[in-house]
Amino acid sequence: MNTQFKKGVIDLCVLALVSQGFQTVYQITSVLKQTLDVNENTIYPMLRRLTEKAYLSFEKEQGVSGAPKKLYRLTREGESYLKDERLEWETFTQSVQTILGENNE
Repeated sequence: MNTQFKKGVIDLCVLALVSQGFQTVYQITSVLKQTLDVNENTIYPMLRRLTEKAYLSFEKEQGVSGAPKKLYRLTREGESYLKDERLEWETFTQSVQTILGENNE
């Protein structure tokens, strides 16, 4: 997939995944690797940025062994932002489909 296409939607995808219950970096990364071919080097800075913007929060959970893992949650600000961005995405993709002739009946 074209890298430029991905850049504009990865934040939206991360927030959507967290809203669906994908909470750990491993879970988020696994889905994004399979579907968009995105690697950890992209995801870690993005999670930090989304947390700094207060769209995500996290708590650390100690596992049976090893370092504690972060469990991400969508904040109220994140829920609102995700809702707004989904509407923008739908409008944008419908407009592109119209231009490409895919909405003509």
